Amino acid sequence: MKALMDLIKAKGVAWASERLCANGPGDSGVVLSPPAAEPEITEDIGTTRSKRLKRPTCKDFPAEPAPAKCRNTEPDRNVIVHAAASPTPVVRAPPRVAAVAPPTNFATHDELVGPFPCGLPASEKGDDPLPTGTLAHLGVEQELRAMGERALAPGTRKRYGRHLANFNEAVIGMGLAGIPLEDRVQAFTVWAKKQGKSHSWICSHLAAVSNDAKLKGLRDPAQSFAIRAALKGWARDEPRTPDIRAPIDFRTLQSMLVALQAVAHSHFESSLFAAAFCLAFFGAFRSSELVARSKSDISGDALGRDDVSVDTNLTIMLRKSKTDQARKGVVIVLAPLEDQIGCPVSAVRAYLALRRTVAGYLLMHEDLSPLTRYQMDKIMMACLSRAGFSNKGKKFSSHSFRIGVATAASCAGMPAASIQKVGHWDSLCYKCYIRP
Repeated sequence: MKALMDLIKAKGVAWASERLCANGPGDSGVVLSPPAAEPEITEDIGTTRSKRLKRPTCKDFPAEPAPAKCRNTEPDRNVIVHAAASPTPVVRAPPRVAAVAPPTNFATHDELVGPFPCGLPASEKGDDPLPTGTLAHLGVEQELRAMGERALAPGTRKRYGRHLANFNEAVIGMGLAGIPLEDRVQAFTVWAKKQGKSHSWICSHLAAVSNDAKLKGLRDPAQSFAIRAALKGWARDEPRTPDIRAPIDFRTLQSMLVALQAVAHSHFESSLFAAAFCLAFFGAFRSSELVARSKSDISGDALGRDDVSVDTNLTIMLRKSKTDQARKGVVIVLAPLEDQIGCPVSAVRAYLALRRTVAGYLLMHEDLSPLTRYQMDKIMMACLSRAGFSNKGKKFSSHSFRIGVATAASCAGMPAASIQKVGHWDSLCYKCYIRP
C-alpha cells in the first residue's frame, strides 16, 4: 500500500485512476478517490519537515466600506452615520444638564460669607456656652468698625458722616443703589461735576467713601485710574480758590485785648477771653484743642486745669490733638513778655487767680460752664470790629491765630522744622498758613 501511495504521488492522480480502471478493482482491492486539493506551499519556515501555510495579509480580507462624508463643513457631533449598517442616521440626544436658577440676592459688604470657624469656649462660671455663628451675629464686625472710626478726629468723623449721607442720597436719587461701589463712585463724581460742585467738595466726599470702604475690608474705589484721572482733569479746569483768611499778628492781638475791656460784661469774662486769645496765638492751638465744642461736651479733649502749670514760664501739656489721636502728648513751654500787653504768662496767671479751684476744663465761665468755640468766635469778631478791623468776606476766623503764628515765625527766619513744632504740624501743610 505504501508503495502504491508513493507511486500515486509520483505519477499523479490521473495516471493512477487510469491504471486502476484498466486493471479493475481486483488487482489491489482498494478503490481510490481523488485527494482534496492542498493549499499551495510557498515558504518553508522552520528546519523540520512540517510545512506551514502562507501567512494571511490584509489584502486577503475585503476592505470595509468608508463612512459616508457629510456635506457640511462642520459636522454635527450629535449625529453618527453608519453608511454600511443603515442608511438612516442615528441621532444622539445631548446630555441633560440640570438647570441652575440665577441667584436673586447678592451678599453685600456688610455681610459675611462663612460661619465662624470654631465654637467659643464656655464661660468660667459654668453657664451655657457662648453663642457661635457668624462674626456679624457676634457683633465683631460692628465693634471693629466702631474702633476704626474712633481713630479719626471727632470733627473728621462727624464730617465724614455728613459726606456719606450726601453720597447715599445722591446714589439713591439716581437709582444706582444696586450697582458695584466703584461704579457708584464714578456716577457720583460725574453727578457732582454737573451739579457745579467744587474740586475740594468732591475730594472730601471721596475721602469719606474711601475710609468707609477700607473699614469694611473693600478695595478703595477712589484709587482707580479713571477716578484719579478725572480728579486731575477737574483740578486743571477749575481755578484754585485762594485762602482769604487773614492772619492775626501780635499787634492785632494787642488791639483786640484793649477792645476786650469794652466788649466783656465783667472782669472775670475779660480775664477769661484774654487768656483764651493769648493761648490761641502763642500756643498756636486749634479751637478743638483749646475750648469745648459745646456746653454739653464731656469728651475732655480740650485743655484741662491739670494740664497747665504757671511758674516763671507757662508749661502746657497737650494730651491730644488732631494729628495725635494716639494721645502721645506734647509739652509746650511759653516764656513771658515783660511789660507788654498780650503776655501769655501774665494773662493765664491773672485768670487762674479768679477761677475756682475745681477740676474740669481750663477755660470756664464764672458759673463753671465751659467756654465754647461759638462763644470764643463771637467775642473775637466783636473785638476785631471794635478795634477797627473789617471782616468783610469772613476774612477772620479761629484759624487766624495759627495763620498769624506761622506767618510771624516764617518772617523771623525760623527753619521749617521749628515752625512745624510751634504749630504741631506733622506735614508740610504749614506752608498754607504762611501769608506774604
